[in-house]
Amino acid sequence: MMRLPDFLIIGAQKAGTTTLYRDLLSNPNIYMPDDKEPENLGDDHVLGVEGRTQYTKLFSRAQNQQLCGEASTGYTKRPDIEGVAKRARTLLGPDLKIIYLVRQPVARTISHHNHLANNGGAPHDINLAIQELPCLINYSRYAMQAAPWVDAFGHHAIRFIQFEDYIANRKQTIARLGAFLGTKLHPELIDEDKNYNPSSGKPLIHGSKWKAIQQSRIYLKMVRPWLPLDTRRWLSGKLLPKAPTALTPPTKTTVQYIVDQVHEDTLQLAKLTGSPKQWWDLNEVLEKYKKQ
Repeated sequence: MMRLPDFLIIGAQKAGTTTLYRDLLSNPNIYMPDDKEPENLGDDHVLGVEGRTQYTKLFSRAQNQQLCGEASTGYTKRPDIEGVAKRARTLLGPDLKIIYLVRQPVARTISHHNHLANNGGAPHDINLAIQELPCLINYSRYAMQAAPWVDAFGHHAIRFIQFEDYIANRKQTIARLGAFLGTKLHPELIDEDKNYNPSSGKPLIHGSKWKAIQQSRIYLKMVRPWLPLDTRRWLSGKLLPKAPTALTPPTKTTVQYIVDQVHEDTLQLAKLTGSPKQWWDLNEVLEKYKKQ
C-alpha cells in the first residue's frame, strides 16, 4: 500500500521542530522518515507521477498500524516558498492534521540569525542582518504563515503549540497530541534531558569537507539510508567544527524593530487561535532586553 502523511509538522524554524520530531519518533505508533525536512511539498513536482512516487518512498517502511508524518519547516517560509497548503490538500486530502510550533518572535528571530550566521548565510551582526534578510522577520509572522493552512484545512485541523510550553512540558504535550492525531502515544518513552538541534555548539557544515560528502550521490543513495539518525549525528559531531556559543546580541533598537514588525501579526495569531490575549507580552519582551 502506498503511504503518504497523515500529519505534518510545518514549522516554525528554530521553534522546537527537531525535538518534537524526535519525541514522536520514540512512539511505536508513529512513523516518520529518517530525513527531517524533506520539503517535498515545496514545489509542484510532488503533484506529478515522479514526484508523488518519490514522496511515497519516504514512507515505504511504515507499518499498517502506524500513522505517517513528516517535519519540514520550509512549509511555513512564505513568501520564499508558496502554495504548500494547496499542494498538501490536493495530494494528502482534507483529513490531514497539521502541527505548527511557534516561539516568542524575538527569540526565534535571534536563534534563526545565529543558525544562518554560523553557517555562512548571514552577516554575524544581527543588527545588519535584520535589515538585509526579510526572512528573519517573515518566518516570525505566524498568523501570516498559517493563513493558507487555515484556508485549506480549517481551524480544527491545525494544532498550534507554543515552544515555551512544549519545552517545559514535553510529555504532557505529546499526550495531548495523541488525542489530536487519533492514536495512543507513549510520553513515558521521551527522554526530557535531551535537547535536540540547539544553535549553540552545533556542528558547522558551511565550508567543510563534510558538506561535500553529504551532498555526494554515493552518500545520499548508498550510505545515508543505512546509517541510523543518531549515528549520523555522532559522526557530524566528531568531524565538524563547533558553532560559537553566541554571536553579538541585538541592540535595543533592533529588538524594538522586531517587536514593531511582528506586533500586528501577533494580534492576528490570537484571533486565529481563539486566544483571549496575545500569546506573548511583547512589552515584557522589550523590558527584558532593556535590562540586559
